Amino acid sequence: MGERHLRTDHLLRDLPSRSVRGGAITLAAQAAKLVLNLATAVILARLLSPGEFGLVAMSTALVYFLLPAIDLGLPAATVQRERIDHDQVSTLFWTNLGAGVVVAAAVTGCAPLLAAFYGEPMLARVTPALAAGLVLAGAGAQHHAILRRQMRYGAVSAVETVALVAGLGAGAAFAARGAGVWSLVAMHVAIHLTSTVGAWVVCRWRPGRPGPVSAVRDLLGFGGRLTGFRVVNYLARNADDVLIGRFAGAAMLGLYTKAYKLLLVPVREIGGPASSVVVAGLSRLQDDPARFRQYYVRAVLVVAAAGMPVVAFMCLAADNVVALLLGDAWSGCVPLFRILAPAAFVGTFHAAGSWACTALGRAGRMLRWQLIASAVTVAAFGIGIRWGAEGVAAACSVAAVGLRYPALSYLLAGAPVGPRHVTAALWRPAVASVGAALVVGVAMTAGLGGDGPTALALLALSYLACYAGAWMLLPGGAHLVAEGVAALRAAGFGGESTGVSDPPALS
Repeated sequence: MGERHLRTDHLLRDLPSRSVRGGAITLAAQAAKLVLNLATAVILARLLSPGEFGLVAMSTALVYFLLPAIDLGLPAATVQRERIDHDQVSTLFWTNLGAGVVVAAAVTGCAPLLAAFYGEPMLARVTPALAAGLVLAGAGAQHHAILRRQMRYGAVSAVETVALVAGLGAGAAFAARGAGVWSLVAMHVAIHLTSTVGAWVVCRWRPGRPGPVSAVRDLLGFGGRLTGFRVVNYLARNADDVLIGRFAGAAMLGLYTKAYKLLLVPVREIGGPASSVVVAGLSRLQDDPARFRQYYVRAVLVVAAAGMPVVAFMCLAADNVVALLLGDAWSGCVPLFRILAPAAFVGTFHAAGSWACTALGRAGRMLRWQLIASAVTVAAFGIGIRWGAEGVAAACSVAAVGLRYPALSYLLAGAPVGPRHVTAALWRPAVASVGAALVVGVAMTAGLGGDGPTALALLALSYLACYAGAWMLLPGGAHLVAEGVAALRAAGFGGESTGVSDPPALS
């Protein structure tokens, strides 16, 4: 009975159109989630202090560091594996759930040590409450994976959007009642709870009894290597929070994390969900190098074309963005915001290497690279902390930009795609984004813009017009737009499917 939820052979018949539909649904949902995330930032930033955000950032540095120990890479194994049966997924489900309980207990036990490390007694109470979300995450991991394996992106997007609404509602309700830092705790737990319940509702698969470990040994091996990659990656990505929190205090950490999270909205809200669509599609094409390459190049192009201009514009209009969304109390974010912009810009295609490795089952290569990259990044943070939060932000950008090409070269070695394919996909959105920023920046020095939402809207429209114009003027730009429109029509918006072809640069 449960096997029908795991079959994927029917997906290959119209994979290009299904992927375009999934991408369109995901991007539409992400637009809604972007609005919700900005609403969350606007509302809670006006009800809570930077110090309260900093306290939660200190706690989540531990809680979310241990999240891969619950995931264990097993949902990715469910998505990636060409064939998998009900008994195997049941075993993976109980493994994820058991890991959630164990890790939540470990986090609770470590809470007093965390409070002593930062000198913040409140962390001894906040951290165990946040740990409840870890158990919920374990209970829903395989259901989310099955939905992605089946490329049911409408259901995935609906669950994630409803969970975000529930989290925003819980956080705002608690904050309005003066709950302070507990508002953020309520938001995190509500998101995990709603996400897990929603996944169980829309995914009809139900776990059976766990089977023998021998039946999932290769899945555990793949998941273990992927978990190692994620743990090392998390350590590198959060070492900056730990250093700032330890040496600069909760208030400065609150400013830094808010600037980082706001600037990375396009990376998180576009790149993150897109990864689910791309990895699922590439996994179905791992035995077809030509189609794998076509799919991969187009995915990198779409994600960069959507994310790069948003990062460039937010950097350009940092003063307006921070003032409008966060308020005057957060003006200290502006310099950090701009220093972190290069990291966010290259972060729009940060996942390009891991897409190919995950789909091809090469988690070991990902882990080996991440050990090297993390050592470089953490060393950079250690140097940067001498100049406070701004020094760490600068170190983050330097490391991110400097490591991007070596990462692609190593991760894509021996794959059907290489760095030249990534470059061919990236150069148009990069040139158009930077070019539009330069034009609008010159106009701003001549008096364009001002303060308030109307001025920000005028800047955004001006930037969008310049970006679109630059894109159409670049060689092959108009042709790519026409291909994109044709692909949308072939995916169900009218017309017949013609497949997906390489961009002109690779023809």
